Amino acid sequence: MLDMVASTFSVSPTPNQLKNWVSTAFIPPNGNESKKYFQKLLINGVAFKCTYYPPNPGYPHPHTRIEFSPSTLLFGDNVQLVEDQSQIEEAINLANKYLSTISWIPRIDIGDGILFRVDATYNHLVGERVHDYIRALFNMEDDYPQRETRPWKYSGVQFYSKATTTTFYDLLKKHQTPAAYGYLRQETSMRGSRNIAQRMGKDNPTLRYLRIDWLADTLKKDLQVLHLDNAVICDRDLSLEILINKYGVNKGVRLYGYLITQQSMTNKQLMSIGAIERTLQGWDKTIHDAGVALTMTEKVGLAPLSIGVKAQKIAGGTQ
Repeated sequence: MLDMVASTFSVSPTPNQLKNWVSTAFIPPNGNESKKYFQKLLINGVAFKCTYYPPNPGYPHPHTRIEFSPSTLLFGDNVQLVEDQSQIEEAINLANKYLSTISWIPRIDIGDGILFRVDATYNHLVGERVHDYIRALFNMEDDYPQRETRPWKYSGVQFYSKATTTTFYDLLKKHQTPAAYGYLRQETSMRGSRNIAQRMGKDNPTLRYLRIDWLADTLKKDLQVLHLDNAVICDRDLSLEILINKYGVNKGVRLYGYLITQQSMTNKQLMSIGAIERTLQGWDKTIHDAGVALTMTEKVGLAPLSIGVKAQKIAGGTQ
């Protein structure tokens, strides 16, 4: 459920500690040029990315940010994910132990930093059909509001925005290890303290506040927005059969025609030639209510994607 996190602390390294950091100029949103410092740390194969923003006229408080993967910290890589609440505290304690040995990092408790990045992640076991899912997902070009659909480097598809991005990709393609075979990874990366606080419904949330069930709900909501929850990604024959069985011949055929059109035209394109947005949204819902996804596969239908808390065990090959 959890992969990468980044936490921010209102502390500054001492001048002696900063001698070990690399400085660079940057221009914050207020337009006044300032400095930031960065350093990368590798402890027992775990990477910690450290960034320090000194106080400046637009931002009077110092910010020291540390980013790492709790999964890699606990398991040696992030093929397997943090999926139990107790593992979050375990990762906090281990990270604190490691960071306390680094003389140039200010004394902090990694569990008390304000969350700046959270990656909610899930491994869907789909076997040899990983790329069938990816091809079908890429057809959903405008199905995620306010996000841009684009290909992703590890044989995947990404629904992108500056604040929150959801990605589906082939876990094997990224990690090149047999344990990753057959897994379609779903990853929702949330960035920005205000964005995360708003989504969590809590001011200044910390890593200790993070809950596995909230991460699961975040992933489920993404599937709902894409109309993929409880919906089969059908081939043409199966989608027509389901729609006719659900709504009768006349309505089923009309909905099927719309579904076929969606495979080559986005809703934005349909609206540009006169379609009404509310009508399209109604058709989308009606199709989804029949258990049919708004995208298709050329082969045998693909089973619905679903999220289960504590349901994924990479090492055992089950889900």
